[in-house]
Amino acid sequence: MKFIQVPSERNDDFCIFLPVRGEFAIVDADDNSDDVRVKHLIKPQAGDVVLFYQERLNPPSQYPPYELQHQGNDVTEGQKFACRTMVDYIFPNEETAHLSNVKDDNMTGSTEKTSVLAIGNTIMDTMLTVSHIPVDEKIHVETKKTYVGGQGGNAAQALALLGAKVSFMTRVGDDAEGTTAMKAYKKLGMDVRHSLVVPGAHTSVAAVLVATDKEKHRSCLIYDDPKLLQPCSKEAINGAIEGLSSGDFNAVYCDGWQLDLALPIARAAKQLDIPVIADVEAVSMETRELADLASVLIASVPIIKALAGKDDVRAAVLGLANRPGRVVIATEGEKGSYGVAYFEEMVHIPAMDVDVHDTTGAGDSFHAGYLIAFLKGRSVADCMSFATKVAAAKCETPGSSVTYEAL
Repeated sequence: MKFIQVPSERNDDFCIFLPVRGEFAIVDADDNSDDVRVKHLIKPQAGDVVLFYQERLNPPSQYPPYELQHQGNDVTEGQKFACRTMVDYIFPNEETAHLSNVKDDNMTGSTEKTSVLAIGNTIMDTMLTVSHIPVDEKIHVETKKTYVGGQGGNAAQALALLGAKVSFMTRVGDDAEGTTAMKAYKKLGMDVRHSLVVPGAHTSVAAVLVATDKEKHRSCLIYDDPKLLQPCSKEAINGAIEGLSSGDFNAVYCDGWQLDLALPIARAAKQLDIPVIADVEAVSMETRELADLASVLIASVPIIKALAGKDDVRAAVLGLANRPGRVVIATEGEKGSYGVAYFEEMVHIPAMDVDVHDTTGAGDSFHAGYLIAFLKGRSVADCMSFATKVAAAKCETPGSSVTYEAL
């Protein structure tokens, strides 16, 4: 017996075919028109079994492709017999069942206070999988695919996928890559009115090598067009600050880049008592100021140690969590994360044991998960735990940002 798995979120139903005409098709159909686009066509043979996700969500999902539509084409010869059954999912324990759908689990409860102004990079990532990271040698590329990425772009997309209302402030060029990025953001329902399209500039691009060997090392080459980073007008920054003053946003997220945009807005947010969640990837006078403005600072262990001027991670996070309302999180990849709120004990959340495909963007996904849980009023430990789950979902998925399927 041959099984044919149709790309989908879950595998709920199957049909058994005899050798006839009358193909099984997965379609993209508009309920309000007669237009049907065939996405996948399966020509059955005797004994074939097709597994596919059929259920219509209740309430309906606002995002495709959670409602997978299908049709059986006309039988023009012979006979066709179909058998339908349902599959119950049995999980080995409660924790696994709880993690089976991160997005739906997170969306239980109110989403009224999840409007975020995100500020950061957009980078078009060309992901190349290779057997190993080459050094002075030629090797064949196994796969090649382009994604809309960048530290801020990854986090903003993850926030949107997790149900937040996201307004993204970024820079792109007026080229094909910039157009692609803007379309991707709008498709996720993100507001891009504060984004800057720079005439004559090339959108930032990166070539990311991901090794498929046991070590799974990666290497990233980034090109930023100097024209792209030219100073923007005060009107652009003031427009975002006016949104803060008007109560449009419940939080500000900064990826540690685009600091000419991020710092004035973070200063305004602090004055307005709006939480600032910030990442820092390089230590400078400007990033030190951003780190100090942040209500929640999330960065790698080496950066947290450098900012604190301490060699011990515990001493570093405790030293930086130096005022009421302040939270500091130090992330360390497969070793998990360390976090502390002002005048509280440090919390360590271990990384999850997952089938790692690509760690690109895992930290950005962690930030998005933390911010969503933070805006729902969860404890530091709960925020870190949820962030770890979102990062794990990203690690199980090739590409630079987390996907619906992974969540």
